[in-house]
Amino acid sequence: MRNATALERLAEVTHVVFDKTGTLTVPAVVVPSSLDASEHAVAKALAEASHHPLSRALVKSLADNDLAENDAVTLDAVEEVPGQGVTAQYRGETVRLGRGPWLDAPFAGLGLRIGTAPAIQFEAPETLRDGVRDALQGIDLPCEVLTGDADAPAHALAAQIGLPVTANARPQDKLDRLHALAAKGEKVLMVGDGLNDTAALAAAHASIAPAKALEASRSAADVVVLKDSFADLPMVLRVARATRALSKQNFAIAAVYNCIAIPVALAGFATPLAAALAMSASSITVLLNSQRMRYVR
Repeated sequence: MRNATALERLAEVTHVVFDKTGTLTVPAVVVPSSLDASEHAVAKALAEASHHPLSRALVKSLADNDLAENDAVTLDAVEEVPGQGVTAQYRGETVRLGRGPWLDAPFAGLGLRIGTAPAIQFEAPETLRDGVRDALQGIDLPCEVLTGDADAPAHALAAQIGLPVTANARPQDKLDRLHALAAKGEKVLMVGDGLNDTAALAAAHASIAPAKALEASRSAADVVVLKDSFADLPMVLRVARATRALSKQNFAIAAVYNCIAIPVALAGFATPLAAALAMSASSITVLLNSQRMRYVR
């Protein structure tokens, strides 16, 4: 939690927007058996230059592959394009790792293209992150998912969790959706982890990132969840609301004390001992009321 202001913003949230890959799901990548040594090395170098969760999963899969002992290749002019993939120059050719449409490939998922050769597709199965189902059941607010992923995996996730999902959402699309919700009076909580989510995390009324999120995303978020599980997400919102409610109650207690004590003191009826006891009683009452936070679950 960054500060008290962030806690107050969390207490005001009325709508939750989730990213998909790396946030609600944990991706894995299957390396094709047809991948040769050169393609393996280029794919590994491109994946290591990217911050996307699928790229990190690909690095792990390539490291476990039989060709993992290949020498690393040196790429030039490396550039990550948010929402699309990563591109570079290798031996005078353009090499790209990213979304199929961006590679001019006939598939929608993750792929590799070296020069003008046909793109190579990587299967990328995903599993729900631990605690996601519990979190969604415990959040008593409207929720939706915005993902840059293609229609098929996006709709597969929608079937699993029962939330409205928007596919093929670029970083600007996510930002536009948050602005549209804000224009309707919604206080939006954005939950995301990647480079594609950084602008949305910064623009949202409140924001949360998982511990394994990109550093830029963690910096933009108000709260960083240190566990891999999202099961405690509803409790974060309940604690924020309870903190705001108890703060208001404590201010009310202090106001009532002053409304009684000040006239009594001005009338000359309060001895120094009585004033000291009254002040102590007021402070103890506020502290005891604050202890109710212990029982928020």
